[in-house]
Amino acid sequence: MTKSDLIYDYVIVGGGAAGLQLALKMIAHPHFCDMKVAVIDRTPNESISKTWCYWEAGAGRWDHLIDHSWTKGLFYGKAGRMDFALDPYTYKQLNASTFVEYAKDEIIKSPICTWIEDEIKEVKEGSVVEIFGDRKHYRAQHVFDSRIDQAFYADKEHIKVWQHFLGWEIELERPYFDPRSFTMMDFRLRFEESTSFTYVLPISDQHALVEYTFFTPFLVEDGVYEEMLKQYLETYMGDIRYTIKRVEQGVIPMTDYPFAAHHQRAITKIGTAGGWVRPSSGYSFWRSGQYAEQIIQNIVARREISSGVAQNRWRWYDRLFLHILQNNNTSGPELFEAMYRYNDIGLLFRFLHEQTSIHEELKLLSSLPSKPFLNAWMSIWTNRMKR
Repeated sequence: MTKSDLIYDYVIVGGGAAGLQLALKMIAHPHFCDMKVAVIDRTPNESISKTWCYWEAGAGRWDHLIDHSWTKGLFYGKAGRMDFALDPYTYKQLNASTFVEYAKDEIIKSPICTWIEDEIKEVKEGSVVEIFGDRKHYRAQHVFDSRIDQAFYADKEHIKVWQHFLGWEIELERPYFDPRSFTMMDFRLRFEESTSFTYVLPISDQHALVEYTFFTPFLVEDGVYEEMLKQYLETYMGDIRYTIKRVEQGVIPMTDYPFAAHHQRAITKIGTAGGWVRPSSGYSFWRSGQYAEQIIQNIVARREISSGVAQNRWRWYDRLFLHILQNNNTSGPELFEAMYRYNDIGLLFRFLHEQTSIHEELKLLSSLPSKPFLNAWMSIWTNRMKR
């Protein structure tokens, strides 16, 4: 039997946060001990330059890999500075290349899983799933595909707000930062007519990742991010000199697009392509672990593989919020400030993790300015009735 004739039980296309966490859970579960699994990824580890952040209560699965963690946070808005303790949560930063290197080593050591470097061009369902790469042709009983379907980019019906950012990892000539506390959102410096803010993760008193971030229905030129970062550092650090050690940049879709519509009988979309990114926040790493575990449970219980994954009532809240950001983007800072000022941080974190009760959700929503949400609800309902 040649390599191209080998039929895998499962193939995971894409070695990102979703695909790797799914692969690691398969490796660790006895249900898959006699199966053949492959992870096919096109990106060499050396080219990855980004970080994943998440929060959790107590010790976590990836604590041995994280770069830093924080137990305190800051928010800057129109009414000034807000300090908040995260207890019982800890906010954690994980370097993507560190995680990929660890996961890749575990996959290579595993007797059931194979790591393959190839760029997949097409995945086609038949009696088995045919997977066409630049280098080879693969076959599988089931494929988990992290590639975003091109229909998403052509779609004009659904809300599309973009989280886009540029981050500089900087080193200062003298101490300035408090490494115990990170800045979740700093709205003191805003780009014109937009929801835009600075995000600061201090690793030490002289070392931090500083990102300028937009939540907008439009993108900007690279020079805009750089200018806003320079302005922020000059305004709030004064004459302290800094050296840029690393740069990271990204664009994350925040959308109500129905990614689940692209699931097929033997092809399941995962990660961003499967709707795993929380639309109202852009966070995905922790959620990917939860959804990967749900998929494993579904397989073992012989349920529909995507059952319970990225489809719930919290998506309705996300849709309302995204509608506001798309149609009244300048109101974003006011909404975020109310969210942080009038709610316990634990409630916010549980809400973003989709762990709140309806009572808690109504409490949170009632703390926010009502007019934008009522307008968004009426607009969405009217558009639905017209269809």
